[in-house]
Amino acid sequence: MKKFAIVEDNIIVSVICTKDFALKMGGIEISDDSIDVGDKYIDGQFVKVGKPTKIVTWDEIRQRRDELLCDTDWTQLSDCQLSEEEKEQYRIYRQALRDLPQQYENPNEVVWPEMP
Repeated sequence: MKKFAIVEDNIIVSVICTKDFALKMGGIEISDDSIDVGDKYIDGQFVKVGKPTKIVTWDEIRQRRDELLCDTDWTQLSDCQLSEEEKEQYRIYRQALRDLPQQYENPNEVVWPEMP
């Protein structure tokens, strides 16, 4: 399964497996499975960092979470073209996003759920 990185200020802030959505968000295809959130993307190359490169605050986590929820609002509309199974997968994903602040004590340890 292909993975795509969402990069802000040369830091991978999200990894997405849905190609169309990732490309819409400006995602960059990842060929190295070890690359993940917190690693860098510099001069067209992924750089493994291993530890977060900046301190993340709960406000930043909530802002990113709210953006991801907003981006998937359409999946829960009654006239959405997704199957009931796909809608349920998105419902579970969205609930996992909502639960993030309660799941972790340290915002730098947050592991983002994978979008269906």
